[in-house]
Amino acid sequence: PVGVEEDEDEADDESGDDDEFVLLPVGAEVEVRSDDPGFAGSFYEATVAGHLLTAGRRGRYTVAYTTLLADDGDDEPLTETAAAGNVRPRPPPPEAGREFAVHEMVEAFHNDGWWAGVVSAVLPRPVIDRDRRQPRAYVVTFPTSRETLEFGEADLRPHRVFEGGRWVPAAEVDNGSPLFGEGNQVEVSGKSFGAFWSPATVLKVIGATNFLVEYMHIENDGELATGIVDSQDIRPARAITRMDSKYRFSPSSHVEVHHEDSWWPGVIVKVLGSGINKKYGHGLTGTVKNGYAA
Repeated sequence: PVGVEEDEDEADDESGDDDEFVLLPVGAEVEVRSDDPGFAGSFYEATVAGHLLTAGRRGRYTVAYTTLLADDGDDEPLTETAAAGNVRPRPPPPEAGREFAVHEMVEAFHNDGWWAGVVSAVLPRPVIDRDRRQPRAYVVTFPTSRETLEFGEADLRPHRVFEGGRWVPAAEVDNGSPLFGEGNQVEVSGKSFGAFWSPATVLKVIGATNFLVEYMHIENDGELATGIVDSQDIRPARAITRMDSKYRFSPSSHVEVHHEDSWWPGVIVKVLGSGINKKYGHGLTGTVKNGYAA
């Protein structure tokens, strides 16, 4: 992926000065983390092709990717340099017949790389004949992108983190205390529904940064909708209070408007009335409201 080496110094620093750096030998099978927008956090299989050491720093690797090809059309592996902090050994394969539970943290092989996600459903295993069944399939949600895709068990593995020279289940990694707990009232960014914040309740904390939430006013097949979201798309709920006349908004003020049970970003386009009867004409993210366009 283009850009793996762009933040090499930052990646070296973030890898942690307390961890002893072990140089992976030429020929070692590794995985390289991408920091590219849209690909951040995904890992790509590669082989160490060389070392680029610098005084006082951890240095860099030259890597040849296993699943990515160069752009010259010769079907040659893509070769790049990568910061040491972005390179890790390949994790051991999961045990044969390994099954995954709902809300388990996994990595899924997708678009030539491994992406962190959460199992959101286990699909029924189709019967081939009386004595055989097809491999199990799973629905996986990717909290950062809010995508949901189906995968066969061969394309999934447990989500583990290489920490202190060993593989640790992602759910056991100490990333600090979660921002929210079960039962907390929150608001969730509506990436999947539109540009607004919808009230919801946290049903479960998954790891330190992912949350299963139940929306208060969004339904799916007659039931309250649920979703698995990343911490960047969730914020504390706010109390709705009647604003008195001490609040003043002028035209062009950027505000949030409580509309259809959610908070929408908007812009004041006209002030209507005065004093305690003051009202505002506003535009909601490109829509028309109260007869005025943003």
